[in-house]
Amino acid sequence: MTGHVKIGGVWKDVSGLSAKVGGTWKEASEGHVKIGGVWKQFYAGIAVVTGGTLFSDATYYYRKFTSSGTLGISGTLVADIISVAGGGAGGASSGSGGGGGAGGVDTFSLVTLSGDQTVTIGAGGSGGINNSGSTPNQGSATSLGAYSTTGGGAGGCGAQNFRSYSLDQAARDGGSGGGDEHAGAGANDPGNAVAGQGSAGGDKLSVGGGGGGKAGAGGTSNSTSQGSDGGSGTTSNLLNATSSSAVGGGGGSRPKVGNDIAGHGDGGYGGGGSATRNYANSGTASTGGGGGSGITSASGGSGIVVVRYTKDQVGG
Repeated sequence: MTGHVKIGGVWKDVSGLSAKVGGTWKEASEGHVKIGGVWKQFYAGIAVVTGGTLFSDATYYYRKFTSSGTLGISGTLVADIISVAGGGAGGASSGSGGGGGAGGVDTFSLVTLSGDQTVTIGAGGSGGINNSGSTPNQGSATSLGAYSTTGGGAGGCGAQNFRSYSLDQAARDGGSGGGDEHAGAGANDPGNAVAGQGSAGGDKLSVGGGGGGKAGAGGTSNSTSQGSDGGSGTTSNLLNATSSSAVGGGGGSRPKVGNDIAGHGDGGYGGGGSATRNYANSGTASTGGGGGSGITSASGGSGIVVVRYTKDQVGG
């Protein structure tokens, strides 16, 4: 294997598993070279990386994808990845459906990538319409090569949506789970989450439950005039460095009585959509936020991928 190691700001040739420094071959092992008793990481050649929108700080380059594309890699790259899937839609009901669950959020650290990597950004699930038979949908998965996260679960729809218990749709599982609907056939439960990617939806009480978020389960309200809040999302250094918002907030649920001034179910921190008595807000694009519930429920937000790697790997 032929590669390079950077020493004192200068790239030195590497041959096999040793590096020649000042005319002397130094011991190397599994991608590191020992210089002056200290192990230094080296990489097999200088990688060339393309794709996405490029950001940087003193140490790292970041490539942000808000739409599907390709991370092109010539050589080998060691990188950190954050993947956020599309959020689930809120439940549609003339009563109180559940809030949409956030798209799954996961970070993959120090992974080795080589060759072109296909990036797929998950869309948010589309909303449903009360009494139309149009059910709310799951969010779609986001992936970079083999590293993926699961779309958010749709909020539940009660019998008041379709006026028939046979058409009742329970809250769906997902990256984060959808909130439970207030009315429905039998004892439906909130949607469950994928371990490590999010949280469960909120249970019904006086109204539907909020959608689950990355950092917390969907809320539950014991007042018919107060919607349930979506679960909280999260942020990370990978997102902050690319001017990105927090991600993974759950959608709020609609109050059964009241007005649009008070009593709305707040969307969770991280792009979750809120829900008032008469209007539902969609999850924010590129956050994977869940949609709010409503008579016409709101869609989930689309996902995002950010890849971070050290500048040394591409020549500084």
